Amino acid sequence: MMKAGEAPIGGENFIVLSDEDLRQFECQRCGGCCLIRGAVRVSESEMAQMAEYLRISVAEFCERCTIKIPLTDREIVILRDHPGTTRCMFLDEHSLCVIHPVKPRQCRQFPLGWRDPSSFFYCVGLQRLHQINVGANDNSLP
Repeated sequence: MMKAGEAPIGGENFIVLSDEDLRQFECQRCGGCCLIRGAVRVSESEMAQMAEYLRISVAEFCERCTIKIPLTDREIVILRDHPGTTRCMFLDEHSLCVIHPVKPRQCRQFPLGWRDPSSFFYCVGLQRLHQINVGANDNSLP
């Protein structure tokens, strides 16, 4: 997992955006970050907010929308994906988040608080930011 200010891409070729560059990030609502494999952890308060927003009980939300993963000393709760895919279950047919106003902290923090090495390949906002800061003639991105 990458920290703010670090953004490697492409094997031995690295793109690094500074914290200042990353603060200019504007989400393009492409849904790329919600299509990749990865667990989105949710807290009890986030589950309650999402359940209220969806107008269902917390129990129903937990049953339909989460998976509990037992660890040695605790249990974590993650959001389910669409069955058979890595796509977040809360993306609509246009790859827009249907729970956007109450989406989990982990989702809100992308890419400023976390990102993975492949983020530049799927995040249109990071691609755009790279083009602004490095220049439109750079062909290092897909």
